[in-house]
Amino acid sequence: MHLRHPFYKFAFRFDVERLAAEMFAIPEEAWRRHPLDYSGNSYLPLIATNADVDSSDFESPMLPTEHLRRSSYLQQVLAQFRTLLGRARYMRLEPGHGVPPHVDMQYYWRSHSRVHIPVVTDPAVRFHCGGESVHMAAGEAWTFDNWREHQVVNETGVRRVHLTFDTYGSTEFWELAKPLGREERAQTVPFRPGAVPKLMFETYDGDPVMPPGELELELSRLLADAAAVPGNDPNALAHVRATTDSLIKEWRVLWHLHGPTDEGMTGFAALANWAVGTAAALPPTLRLASNGSALAPVLKATFNALLKPSAIARLREGTRAAAAH
Repeated sequence: MHLRHPFYKFAFRFDVERLAAEMFAIPEEAWRRHPLDYSGNSYLPLIATNADVDSSDFESPMLPTEHLRRSSYLQQVLAQFRTLLGRARYMRLEPGHGVPPHVDMQYYWRSHSRVHIPVVTDPAVRFHCGGESVHMAAGEAWTFDNWREHQVVNETGVRRVHLTFDTYGSTEFWELAKPLGREERAQTVPFRPGAVPKLMFETYDGDPVMPPGELELELSRLLADAAAVPGNDPNALAHVRATTDSLIKEWRVLWHLHGPTDEGMTGFAALANWAVGTAAALPPTLRLASNGSALAPVLKATFNALLKPSAIARLREGTRAAAAH
């Protein structure tokens, strides 16, 4: 999510000894390799699609895994943020490793932020974002602007572990998050024996096809972002604008003809494939003012989200069934 500041901090101080004890009680075989196969990175699933510990999907319903259900204090920690909970994990980073510089371009991240709560760390572990760098200390809670380039560096001998969770962010959540330098004094959050908080999980996945209004809003935002770069070729931008206008018009026609139903899925899929192809053909010189990224892969990520994976799976199943007859 694109934010006004690189880093935000919450006024919480959690009991890391209690968190660590619950984490270390989970067997080693519960840990999984990083889905992008980053060297030295692994994770333990706490909230996942359909509570499937082997899933790396972003789709709802997001439900608690057995590891979260058995961790009493962890549940109390998550409840402090007063927000809807998406995917949650323990993220482990081996000594001498890191996460390379990147921008989170997937459409999921246009509306989600990620909270980090260090459980095991070292003062020399650094988190970089948007030209700033911080050490997230054990027991603190942070979020950051993942639309800016960011990376993590662990040049220590410690196996760093962060508790992370993704969220759309409620009003209360963003009232708790303060920009770095304006944060409030942290309050200790002790373990409360017997307390079982009610957590809210993302359960509705939305329409299987992106609504035309959402598509138009996102594309207009990206084009305005690219137009703010003085060096971008105006003719190339005009071509992108004409192409995206055509996509929006045709998408709206299909939407109001069929709605997000199986009947219209073939047409939606054809339009989405055409859009992905046009994005791939864009010149790499077109950039975004907000983070310096190339426009083409950001547009491609948007077009790849036009149909949900579940809709694509249904379309393929229907194609196979038709072929069988």
